[in-house]
Amino acid sequence: MPSAVSPSSAPPNAATASGAGDRPAPAAFLFRFELNLPRLGDGVLEPPFDLPDAALLPHFGGLDDLPQFAEIRVGWTPAGLAVAVAVSGKSAPPEASAKAVGAGDGLHLWIDTRPTGTSHRAGRYCRRFALLPRVGKVGKAGAFDVPMMKGGEASVAEPLPIPLKATVERGGDYRLAAFLPAEELPGFDPSRSATIALHTVVIDGELGTQPLTVSGEFPTGHDPSLWTRATLGG
Repeated sequence: MPSAVSPSSAPPNAATASGAGDRPAPAAFLFRFELNLPRLGDGVLEPPFDLPDAALLPHFGGLDDLPQFAEIRVGWTPAGLAVAVAVSGKSAPPEASAKAVGAGDGLHLWIDTRPTGTSHRAGRYCRRFALLPRVGKVGKAGAFDVPMMKGGEASVAEPLPIPLKATVERGGDYRLAAFLPAEELPGFDPSRSATIALHTVVIDGELGTQPLTVSGEFPTGHDPSLWTRATLGG
């Protein structure tokens, strides 16, 4: 089960990082959350799959009344990470431009396989993924490796040939499941390092944005010290 340790003092650059000036820091920023991700087996999981409730991520953003319209589940095997998202409450299908997948409707996932908890710069063990139910005019599901850039710098996302399956209902609600193999996660080795850090954001042009913790006012897109630590449990 997820847990939160005692409230932590905001770092010296908290106001600058959030762009909040003299506004109070969000409640979710004042805690250091810890997750326990369940082990799901030994090898690659082929979607579609139903992950157990033990894999359900809490909505820490709810502490600040941020919207919740998605359920996200994450688990692991020695071969990689299994991820599933279910989005409800839609009245139109999800959309994503093939030229701007980093802003497309779907699940955006940041992973650090060797977190220090102090580094503010994404290093070689950090990756960002976009897992999208419908991309481009064809509307086919896709997974992408999205470079982590500061200040809106131009970047090109690379498609990933990973196991992925999405189902979009007529009203627009959807379910997506994907398996991120260890080859796409530099440093992923549960036998040597049983802790990772992660951050999730579900983007939806109709329903809004659902972050795991704090909103986009904070530099969660490239600062791994703001991501949530997770133990690769049993």
